Amino acid sequence: MSTKIISALLLVIFLILSNSSLFSQETTFFKAYETTSGAMNIFGYQFIDDTGKIFVGDIIRSALIQVDKDGNILKQFRFNSMLTGATPLKGGEIALAGNKITLSGVVGFYGVLSSDFSIKFLKGLPSNYINSLGFTGGKPVSVNIMNTVSDGYVGELTYVEGSDGDLSYLVKLGFDGNIKLVRKFYYNNQMLPLDKVIVDKFFNSYLAISRENHIVLKVDSNLNVLSAVSVNPGSSFSSVGSIQTVASTGDGGILILGSGYVSSGKVRDFLIKINRFNTVEFIKVFDFGDKEIDFDENIEVTSDGSIILAGSYQSDNVGGLVLIALDSAGNLKWAREYRVSATGFFLANHSIYNNAIFSGGSWCYLEGWLPKCSLMLLKSDINGRVANCNTMSDINVSVYSPGDIFTVSAVPVTFSDHPIPSQYLSVSLSQAQGDYVVKEICSVGVPPYVPTYTLMLGISGGGSVSIPELGKVFSNSGFSLIEIEGNKNITLVASPAENFLNWGYQCYYCGNNTTCSLTMDGNKICVAFFKSGEGISYPFTDVPPTHWAYNAIMWCRERGITIGNPDNTFHPDEKISRGAMAAFFIRLLEKTDEPICNGGISCRNTQPYFKDVPFDNNFFRYIQRFKELGITKGCNPPESTLY
Repeated sequence: MSTKIISALLLVIFLILSNSSLFSQETTFFKAYETTSGAMNIFGYQFIDDTGKIFVGDIIRSALIQVDKDGNILKQFRFNSMLTGATPLKGGEIALAGNKITLSGVVGFYGVLSSDFSIKFLKGLPSNYINSLGFTGGKPVSVNIMNTVSDGYVGELTYVEGSDGDLSYLVKLGFDGNIKLVRKFYYNNQMLPLDKVIVDKFFNSYLAISRENHIVLKVDSNLNVLSAVSVNPGSSFSSVGSIQTVASTGDGGILILGSGYVSSGKVRDFLIKINRFNTVEFIKVFDFGDKEIDFDENIEVTSDGSIILAGSYQSDNVGGLVLIALDSAGNLKWAREYRVSATGFFLANHSIYNNAIFSGGSWCYLEGWLPKCSLMLLKSDINGRVANCNTMSDINVSVYSPGDIFTVSAVPVTFSDHPIPSQYLSVSLSQAQGDYVVKEICSVGVPPYVPTYTLMLGISGGGSVSIPELGKVFSNSGFSLIEIEGNKNITLVASPAENFLNWGYQCYYCGNNTTCSLTMDGNKICVAFFKSGEGISYPFTDVPPTHWAYNAIMWCRERGITIGNPDNTFHPDEKISRGAMAAFFIRLLEKTDEPICNGGISCRNTQPYFKDVPFDNNFFRYIQRFKELGITKGCNPPESTLY
């Protein structure tokens, strides 16, 4: 490997990955699933299991529908009791939760479907168990299994307390479904009601919210408290409305999404990012103008640290689904809106799988004079776009960082266990075939969508480029980013002609002609080269666009795989060290410059695996992770003590 040059290695990485399934373009769609039984009420949701199976659920009709990656129906299930939710578990299992009417009243049930859709177990909670927890006068208790651990399952036990909302507690269950442990939490010697529990799959821990107290807990797989933080209003917000949901950042940190009231009395949504040391990294506030977006519990983090928010709104018989992307620092990347004529449009949840965003919920509209409701599923690419969908448009949203918004502080939280009853009420359910059919949404009730693409125009030397169709002239050496309507034909005119050399990049076919025609059917990069004047300030001063590996090096730089040298050089023709190679591949595979090693700790703080790679080696953290992933075993087998 030491005889290879850096440029060649990065070119190989670029060619392999740009043609791999990770970057393949899959079908995108916006579809509805409605029954043949006519008008009805529907409340839908979606999820994807860890084997890639995609499901749409209907709470009202207790239905579960499996669809393929193009949104076509594969299987349908309907249960003879109310199925209030389903959650993907490890190995293709699906957790079920719902209510069943019996002679003694309504019984909350929970269970697990195996990957072949057979029922692994179904359990009901008897009335004496509900009473033993001190729950009286309310609706049934339900258990939502959320994750698989080494000795069973972990979930939340929820009690619907009428006007006071839902109260949740953490529970641990065996693989047979029997409850082993119920845990209550306390703050200031008062029981801390939990409103929602989220799985942090990266660290096998759980995040729990107490909306009433504005507290977020982190607990381990044995339900012990790891940390707790409290969110309180600062001077910019008059009060915290609610914490809607939390999410894991993937490296031990958390994201808190909520809403509050600013001094003008308006409601604003906020997003707080806290690292694993409980230090606030950023607080962002969103302003959508006259739109009130309901984000509910919809926040996801991509493999590169980007944050995807999803919400919905209803206005003047038009429903809207909104997708927003922020980078890992909280800066806005893009915002998309999907609008359909609707009497009701409700987003339940969204998830990210295989470089695509799936959003599910309900869509109600008028068919003649009658209301019609359907399940809704949108599959967009990772940039929130659905190909050829005329319901989509880009929207403006202000994302800003005011001064003193909130204070985030650590708070002490204790816990106690609750007695477990000795018996459970057995519940059996029969599966019934559904009657759902597919309907396209993309062509419903809004003007055609016209995409916008970006032209990156570069000028090297003493000259200028005009675009007559836009009425603009660009004369500064460097790059300009120009937003242009999709599929628009434009002309680039270089002047003065006597100084012009040639066009480069995606305009190379125009050669040394001063005029170059271009169709904006996608994002484009064009560079005009002139004889004299200062050149472009390139990201790496020794890698101009004419370098044979420029595209590959820039591709890797944009993704953080390489960062170059402190003097803004790259040295593309130098030999590469084994340490640099480890850095390239760890940044590529784990999408971070600070890898986390086994045990959930920074690789900088681990014991060296190799004698010749001490703590102070510039590449220590990458080589440590390289070894843990099994990519390297060292270079002196069988001892394997040297790298």
